Amino acid sequence: MFITNHLTTAEILSELLDLRGYKKSDTEEFSSLRHDRDLCPAFRERVNAILEAYLSHSTSVHVTQGLRDDGVDVMLTYESDDDGLHKAGLQIKSYKEIDDWANKKTSSFIMNLKAQCAAAVQKVRVDDYYLLICADEVLHKKQNELICSELKD
Repeated sequence: MFITNHLTTAEILSELLDLRGYKKSDTEEFSSLRHDRDLCPAFRERVNAILEAYLSHSTSVHVTQGLRDDGVDVMLTYESDDDGLHKAGLQIKSYKEIDDWANKKTSSFIMNLKAQCAAAVQKVRVDDYYLLICADEVLHKKQNELICSELKD
């Protein structure tokens, strides 16, 4: 990311989470990472570090993952000059979750994903919602396409 203009916090977050420049083969490294142990804390640290570097106003980034997370694994709240308090939620799907679904160990993956998205919007009232698929892009190509198709609206 090369910042030349003023960006909103949402734009910075989108740039931060966009993995342009990576090869599809790089994504196989996700197979060794676990959701709670590795992914949630790593994304929290990544988001927090970049926002602290570029924002002078108050931000809050917390791991909220748990049984009652209402579809948000990492929550970001910040004050926007235009809108006041703003909330962004990250939902992280690990390699194991995608692989279990691909191998038919989990049949309700899409239904649960849609429910998590709805809960984040309706209960948590996030302004921006990011779904991070931490899977092997080559091995799980079909699953990625199905997720995109199911969540296109």
